[in-house]
Amino acid sequence: MAKRETQRAPVVAQPTAAKMSQNYEALVTAIAQVHDHTQRQAVQAINVALTLRNWLIGYYIVEYEQHGSDRAQYGERLLDELAQDLRRSLGRGFGRRNLFLFREFYLRYPIVQLVIAQLGINLPSPSSVGYPLWLSLPSKEA
Repeated sequence: MAKRETQRAPVVAQPTAAKMSQNYEALVTAIAQVHDHTQRQAVQAINVALTLRNWLIGYYIVEYEQHGSDRAQYGERLLDELAQDLRRSLGRGFGRRNLFLFREFYLRYPIVQLVIAQLGINLPSPSSVGYPLWLSLPSKEA
């Protein structure tokens, strides 16, 4: 009988503890850098989105108010009622004070309209986002 020759696996040099330690530290560093970088980008994107959201909420409130009659008295009731309904459907962050601040933000920073236009974002008119009540409100001239 012929004897079978067994082939040995080639000997691979095992990394030394020092080399492994350096590679492992580089791995940890690379992962930490990727995490930090992407986390900063995410925070920045969220801040931009929330800022735009707040400005748009102010925009919708002001546009709605401008179609109403007796704006001063109506505005007070509007924010109270809107806050109650939004908190019920959306949760925290939509109290009367915040809605007032969103409205003020829109009024104080009209420049955002230019930025929105430069970004190519088309703001829907309030009537196109489901406010049929606006169609029945008296105009300012009436």
